[in-house]
Amino acid sequence: MTAAVASAISDAVRSGVEAIKAPLTGSRQQSRSAVSLTAPTPNNIGQVRKLNSVLFPVRYSDKWYKDILKADNLALSRIGLYNDIPVGILAARYETASPSHPPEIGGVNIYLMTLGVLAPYRRRGLAAELLRNLLDVVPLGGETPEIGEDVVVHVSASEAVPTPVTELPAPATPVAASPAAPAAKAGDDAKAGKANGGKTASSSTAPAAAPTPRRFRYRVQAVYLHVQTSNTEARTFYESQGFTVAREIKEYYRKGVEPQSAWLLERRS
Repeated sequence: MTAAVASAISDAVRSGVEAIKAPLTGSRQQSRSAVSLTAPTPNNIGQVRKLNSVLFPVRYSDKWYKDILKADNLALSRIGLYNDIPVGILAARYETASPSHPPEIGGVNIYLMTLGVLAPYRRRGLAAELLRNLLDVVPLGGETPEIGEDVVVHVSASEAVPTPVTELPAPATPVAASPAAPAAKAGDDAKAGKANGGKTASSSTAPAAAPTPRRFRYRVQAVYLHVQTSNTEARTFYESQGFTVAREIKEYYRKGVEPQSAWLLERRS
């Protein structure tokens, strides 16, 4: 990234959208050709922080940023670029689809944590492109990429998407595990014991290694998100993308954020 581009990004985000509120010109086709997506990395995660601070009424923890950089989560997050300048962000995560069933039986939902584009760059197809990319990676009714069970967030019945799952999907596709190391022979243990003053490996006090998380390709049940009830523009956008309002939550956001209420929107296969 050139110094000029880096300076433009910094100025734009530091002052919200004021530094870049001059109207953009050009045809829709030119706008599309100027749009590109890139994955978050340790080198650009600072720009994700800045975009979030401008676009959303909540502050995300350091853990949140570390989680989206995990290898199995990385495919669910993208930065939207306009002429190589970061102006949009999408970040999602895997969640259990049914609180009463493990994800390898009940499937997973995709929770859309953030999707936003700086105001001067809206209506140019960037948000739709970010969402389209997500649904290419995790198609509704299809399977996720191969992921570890440890990245699936377990939600309670009160947090789950309210639409009931009337028919469980096909079980998740297990991914073949790496072959186990061959067991040591008894004679080898005895030799090792002599070399260690009579102590064998079985008498070692070293803690056992944590089990490796199982890996699956889970069935995708739904994509869902929360939208602040004052944000009618966002609601209109999601409805144009096939989402419907499942319910309104009166006190979803913390005190100090007005309004506190949010719509829960979902899209199913």
